Amino acid sequence: MARMNMMDFSERAEELIQEWCVAKFEAKRGPNGKDSFLKREAYRLLKQYIDADRQDIFLRAIEMTKRREERQGRKGRRAPTSAIIDQPFKLGLYAMFSDDSLTRNKQKLWGNQMNLAYENDVEPDDLIGFIYSKDMKSLDLIRLG
Repeated sequence: MARMNMMDFSERAEELIQEWCVAKFEAKRGPNGKDSFLKREAYRLLKQYIDADRQDIFLRAIEMTKRREERQGRKGRRAPTSAIIDQPFKLGLYAMFSDDSLTRNKQKLWGNQMNLAYENDVEPDDLIGFIYSKDMKSLDLIRLG
């Protein structure tokens, strides 16, 4: 199993985001699309930390990013709300996307989708099929959390 510390999480998240940004994908949308890749691999990464009960690492990564931004003279990112803190997948996505390269609406939607998948013991390789089978693509799911 991979190391479970904040630096490892940050490095793995950055590698995943870089791959998402530069990789060529078969399709723009659907199960082989760019966003499906990111959603599946983010779920895989976050699930490892959640399974190990290490969500504290997400909070530490957020705090580290905030302090770095403040040292650089930029206004630090606001603290996550209780709605984010109370759902580990939303918190993990918030930690991964400190620059908001994944919109807050997508973070909320994906967090809800991942949480429901996790509650149903869905493995990462089955995530996209699970989402499509449940018709959870709709932004209406945002209202769940």
